[in-house]
Amino acid sequence: MTDGVQAALRGCELLHEDEERWLFDGPPPGMPLRVRLYRALRPPPDALTSAVRALVTNAAGEVLVLRHRERGGHVRPGGRREDDEPLLMALRRALLEETGYHIEAPRLTAILHYHHLAPRPASFAWRYPDFLHVIYTAQAGVHDSARMSVRDDESVLGFRPLEGALLLVTQGRSRALLRALMRG
Repeated sequence: MTDGVQAALRGCELLHEDEERWLFDGPPPGMPLRVRLYRALRPPPDALTSAVRALVTNAAGEVLVLRHRERGGHVRPGGRREDDEPLLMALRRALLEETGYHIEAPRLTAILHYHHLAPRPASFAWRYPDFLHVIYTAQAGVHDSARMSVRDDESVLGFRPLEGALLLVTQGRSRALLRALMRG
């Protein structure tokens, strides 16, 4: 773990840890990563953060659930930052593109820490060996389906009670995030 990431996560509660493999253009056929989910105490430096995500809730306390064709149900819509885009600006843009929802009152909730477990390939252009995704919790505002980007790999399932969302979500870290939300 790099010094900057270590400082950003100091004192944060570890909620979940697992490993996954990300595909990218070029050999090897996937990059193995260790992924740790932490309850956030403070925002990490923008320079360490490559993407922003959110648990989107409605007035009834239900959470927005999406389904990815290959990864199944998830509750963390969002996306990569563009250039030096501020975190909240990136969050609002990515959620509007992915879900059609404007958001209100985003509050910092969690941080995902990704650590590469294999040597860096020569063709690999992204942050290495560590990078972060910041997760907010936000209220759904006005829905604007005209602003959504058409995607064939993902669909919005709609709002579900927390217990129902847990049944639809397959990834351990998303389930840990929902459980943390239930605990408050």
